[in-house]
Amino acid sequence: MERTRYFRSSNPFNIFVNFFSGNILPLSEEKAELTFFTILWVIFVWSVKIMTMSSVISGSLYFANLTIRERINKSGPGLSVCIELVIPLVYLNLRREDLRNLIKKYNTILVDSDELKKLVLNTIEPYKKGLKLYIAACVIAVASWSATPIFLISHNDQFTYADFAAPAYLPGAPFSSKVFIAGIILQVVGSSFITIGKISIDIYISHFIAVLTAQYKYVRTLMTEALSRENDQEDESSVIQSLRKCITHHCAVIEYSFFVF
Repeated sequence: MERTRYFRSSNPFNIFVNFFSGNILPLSEEKAELTFFTILWVIFVWSVKIMTMSSVISGSLYFANLTIRERINKSGPGLSVCIELVIPLVYLNLRREDLRNLIKKYNTILVDSDELKKLVLNTIEPYKKGLKLYIAACVIAVASWSATPIFLISHNDQFTYADFAAPAYLPGAPFSSKVFIAGIILQVVGSSFITIGKISIDIYISHFIAVLTAQYKYVRTLMTEALSRENDQEDESSVIQSLRKCITHHCAVIEYSFFVF
């Protein structure tokens, strides 16, 4: 395995969610060239996200005939998730070069120690199942909530901006059933992508923290081994050398912990 791929390959779930969300945050120390399919997917995902966000914002603030309390109740949660997606994503993209430098430092350490790579995998594995369950539960909940207005079709023939789960603007109000269904589908898909995008950022940052945590565990292991040697043939200089290695690695870990986050 190439040295530049250790950080990336240690968490395939992070790779998948980073791609599926369209965020495409750095996963290696080198600038990755996007394939044609990846570019098309990113354009599609962000087109849906932008259409959903602009539709909900304009519908909630300008077009839907709702009181302030009703607007907050119906659109507040969705708008807050949009903010939680956009602001961290802008910040991380502004720090892309710093992220690559941090990944390079991680890869440099990982290439020299099979034990550290094992600790990284053991640290990441427990929370992966929880994150998968979390992302599935969030997407199902958001998609179900966005789809609830579908039951109005059996009672009405025409619909307005306020009939959507989150008030949204579509041209030509009042809408026919077909336009209303198209709007619901847009909200279901768009809200799901926005939710996945937000969670993808959480998973991305959590991966950095997990690798950092594994390095602290590695330092602890080195320290324990250095201080628990019972072999009489081990002289004092070898113990000092082992402790010096622990201190050097610990200083590097502290430096990395303040590097970006």
